[in-house]
Amino acid sequence: MIPNLTKLFLVLCCFICCQTLSAQKVMKNTNGEIIVQYQDGSWRYYDPKDTSDIKLLEEQNRRVKERNAAKLQKDRIVERTSDSKNKKANKVKAQKSKKTSNKKSKKKRIASSKSNKSKKSKSKKFKDKKSKNLKLAKKKSSKFKTNYPSGTDFNDMATKIIVDSNSKKVKVKEEERKALFQKNILDDKLKRAKKNKAGKMELQSLSAKLKAAKTNLKGLKKSRSILDKKRRSYAAIIDKEPLEQERMFVKLDKKFGSASSASSNAASQSKLSLNRKKNKTNKTVGNIDAGARTTRNNNTSNMPWPKKVDFSKNPPSSLCAVAFQGVDDFSGKRRKDLFPKKFFSYTDERMAKFFPEGDMVECKAHLSIVSGGLTFLSTEIVINSESAKTSYGSLEKGTLLTLKLVNGENINLTNNKSDVGLLDPIAKTVTYKTQYLVPSQHIKTLQKNEVDLLRLVWGTGYEDYFIYETDFFIDQLKCLLE
Repeated sequence: MIPNLTKLFLVLCCFICCQTLSAQKVMKNTNGEIIVQYQDGSWRYYDPKDTSDIKLLEEQNRRVKERNAAKLQKDRIVERTSDSKNKKANKVKAQKSKKTSNKKSKKKRIASSKSNKSKKSKSKKFKDKKSKNLKLAKKKSSKFKTNYPSGTDFNDMATKIIVDSNSKKVKVKEEERKALFQKNILDDKLKRAKKNKAGKMELQSLSAKLKAAKTNLKGLKKSRSILDKKRRSYAAIIDKEPLEQERMFVKLDKKFGSASSASSNAASQSKLSLNRKKNKTNKTVGNIDAGARTTRNNNTSNMPWPKKVDFSKNPPSSLCAVAFQGVDDFSGKRRKDLFPKKFFSYTDERMAKFFPEGDMVECKAHLSIVSGGLTFLSTEIVINSESAKTSYGSLEKGTLLTLKLVNGENINLTNNKSDVGLLDPIAKTVTYKTQYLVPSQHIKTLQKNEVDLLRLVWGTGYEDYFIYETDFFIDQLKCLLE
């Protein structure tokens, strides 16, 4: 019994020693000193002469080595398994890619063969259609006959119709403005009569007059839109092939009843001009108006506006008003200024009743030319409102003035100087004076084409204005270059 107890005691002592050794750690503190730290947080300095401390350090090193070796083995096993898995996955992917590539190549071959067949069939169909269209065109050209002579100048005819529609449009616009003013007055009268509880007869007469004014205004708006369509459609004829122009003229004569008389007059005029060319008498120009023929001199003040401006055949009028012609004091270059002319005017429909005689926005402009090829457009805009500075703002330097021509082309002019507006407290107006550079590459187009619309960029936004003096640039450029 006694030897067994001694054995148990020794085993317990060894276990306790192992527990204490595992609870202790050899480590370095912040100062770099080797210490032995216990489980409860207490510590003591490491003694290199003490056998227990030496054994503790050796045991600790042995455990660290065993842990590192076990980790290395695990990492190697993981790497081997991952490598084998990747190889298998790559093999599967390669097999799949081969299969898909084979399928795609087969599909591409089938698609290419189909596309080649379809292209061949389409090319055959296209050739057949072309031949059919050519045959039809030849048949149509052989069947197509009009009353126009072979040497008819359709460009000149179209330009005369455009000028006529523009002049009519200006008159209609003026009548529309008056009709709008009349409608607003009648509307106010009817409202006042209802407030004052007028008699039935008076109310009925006022309502009938108002209804008539509204119908009149609608009719004027419709006629203006028809004139716009007519002008644009005839402007599309210009500079096209003669056969196409002739066909378009016939179609437009059917569409616009009023155009047929003008075109017939122009056709008869073209016959006269051809006869005059044969006789070599170009001193007078024939004009047939409503079936009657009259002659007049080559004075440009009486002549209709020509589309193709040639200053040798079309000399400038003697009524060109030159404001200044001489040497500029500041630049020392030669300068020529024309007198201002009405450019555009505008009144909002809501404000029309406050401006019965004039317009809210009125603009006068003139052209100037300086030696060296520089052309400027100077504008003076008068707004009949004291609050124009707040509602319109200023005209800043570098902003654009965009001109829309009859042929659909847009031309941008750049402002050379800023203007915040000058207030006249007595007249209750604000005046803006600016100067825009006209690009030299657009001079020829402005000599040949009328201006339809104008877009002006203000400080608070842009606003579009109708140009009533559509031949403003044509006339002014004639006067400048004479």
